[in-house]
Amino acid sequence: MKFTFVDILDKTAWKDKVPAFAKENGLENHIVLVDESKFDNTFFSNFETWKGNGIPFTYFRKGDKTGEIEGSMSEEMLNEKINSFLK
Repeated sequence: MKFTFVDILDKTAWKDKVPAFAKENGLENHIVLVDESKFDNTFFSNFETWKGNGIPFTYFRKGDKTGEIEGSMSEEMLNEKINSFLK
């Protein structure tokens, strides 16, 4: 299982906060910084529900199976979703 974290909003944090968070949590190779101004009108068509206005957003994929959760989730919700992809 791989987690990738994407920050599209707070560019000021990119220089200091994001790298520090990544290092502290061993996530240096799992964070992608995206400049939202570079998105064209088709970017959000890749998702069923997310249109970019809700953060956090979690996208799950295993093979052809996908899932999306917009908003925060509990550890129980996350484990349930992950387990649904392992069946």
